[in-house]
Amino acid sequence: MTAALVSALVLVGCAGSQSGTRGESGKQGADPAVPGPDGMFTDSRDGQRYRAVKIGNLTWMAQNLNFAADNSWCFGDDGSNCDKYGRVYTWDAAMAACPSPWRLAAGDDWNNLIEIAGGKEAAGKQLKSKTGWDFCFDEEDESVSLPCDANGIDGLGFSALPGGLRSRDGTNAGGGVIGAWWTDDEIADGGKARNLGIVSNFDFVDGNYADKNGGVSVRCVLGKLPGPGDDISDAASATAAVLARAAAQEAEEAAREAEAAKSEETFADPRDGQTYRMVKIGSHTWMAQNLNFKTGNSWCYDNNDANCGKYGRLYTWETALTACPDGWHLPSHGEWQALVDFAGGEGAVNKLKSKSGWSEDGNGTDEYGFSALPGGSGYSSGDAGGDFSHAGNNGDWWSATEVSRYDAWRRYMIYNYGNVGMSHRGKPYLLSVRCMK
Repeated sequence: MTAALVSALVLVGCAGSQSGTRGESGKQGADPAVPGPDGMFTDSRDGQRYRAVKIGNLTWMAQNLNFAADNSWCFGDDGSNCDKYGRVYTWDAAMAACPSPWRLAAGDDWNNLIEIAGGKEAAGKQLKSKTGWDFCFDEEDESVSLPCDANGIDGLGFSALPGGLRSRDGTNAGGGVIGAWWTDDEIADGGKARNLGIVSNFDFVDGNYADKNGGVSVRCVLGKLPGPGDDISDAASATAAVLARAAAQEAEEAAREAEAAKSEETFADPRDGQTYRMVKIGSHTWMAQNLNFKTGNSWCYDNNDANCGKYGRLYTWETALTACPDGWHLPSHGEWQALVDFAGGEGAVNKLKSKSGWSEDGNGTDEYGFSALPGGSGYSSGDAGGDFSHAGNNGDWWSATEVSRYDAWRRYMIYNYGNVGMSHRGKPYLLSVRCMK
């Protein structure tokens, strides 16, 4: 996945649930359209109530707008997506959609928000909700989205959710993966306007000029940005709060790493005498090298014995299920996920990769001693192994969890990809094996 792809996707076009509630429950200010002490306000046009949050000098809706205006839609024309994500609007509809005295957030409003949230490269993590970002684009097939944990920390209470995009021809894309929001900035010729987008695979916020007839989400704001000589103490306080939360998160991660300090030992496979390093990570003990036990339906990469010495052997899924020595087993999809979560979730890949051996300096820090290496993959056709590829670039490991009679889950790491990926592979493919107990 590249930044260029993110841009192209945006051009096509809260924690938990988005849905605004209806009715007048809760305390309310004199003007129902202004947030009361409970941080809620009512849209008098349809009775929906929304959460709001003060960030810097502006008050933002903490949910996407869900007012049923002309030229607005539920993602995929599914009403449940309006409850979850709010509606998507054409730009012209968005300009008039916010309830008075709210207005569509301007480009400068978004720029200010992004700055408070830590800058363009990191703001996505702060702005994303703590739940709901449950899918990522598959690095190897960008038309496919796969389960993942790409949630944010919602450090400002903005609760951004991935409401997806709608193109002018009615095609929907990116639901559950992309969040995008209109600004009031337009190009002089009138055909395009600016939106801001977040993609689940990344922490940055990207902006593009897109066709006004496409549909994206809307966030409304109250107030104005400070001008020269105005009080900016609120913005400074908000920035300080974000920095404090980030520091606390880093301290928690450091403590977790210290608790999981390496405890490296060795293990001898009684079947062939080969010795493996092993390491305890969390509550599980993992082999710190790929399995290299020679059995049927396993091969060295490129049929070269030297590669078995370097990377271990490559196995079909059926063989991998029984290849580990007694007392060890092929990890399930859930056990792989527990490893990734313990190692930091989204940032786990660098902590699990070895310090050397990956192409183009795509090495990791190997903080837990897992020492993942890019052993590549292949394909088994009967008694032969072939179609070997990606050694030095990719590491691929089987899980014990079956998807269907033809496929099973696997985990992968790529020299230039920032996550531990997951997808399913046909069982005749040849992948590496890590055993655990």
